[in-house]
Amino acid sequence: MGTDPRMAELFGDWKIPIPSPMMRPTTTTTSGVVVSAMSGETNRLISLAQEMSVNPNPREMDVLVSTGEQVTIALLCMALEKIGCKARSYTGAQVHIRRVFARCGRST
Repeated sequence: MGTDPRMAELFGDWKIPIPSPMMRPTTTTTSGVVVSAMSGETNRLISLAQEMSVNPNPREMDVLVSTGEQVTIALLCMALEKIGCKARSYTGAQVHIRRVFARCGRST
């Protein structure tokens, strides 16, 4: 899909192309996007956890660190809605995305 030369600035240095209205599909399509936390956010959250505990519970670390992605998905959907794209945010758990821990091979 081609893009309009205009760019929407999101979240500071992030940029996404704005599809040209002439390039938009004439049929309904559904797309999914997997995002990550904004730059530095995961490190900030880990630092907060380490202030609480030298050895934080891994489950609680997952819950804490996932909030960085939740902020990003909400802001991305707001930005997409602003330019006329329907968007809905979901966490990985809501759409059954699972990850495997590299160190111990268990999935969540």
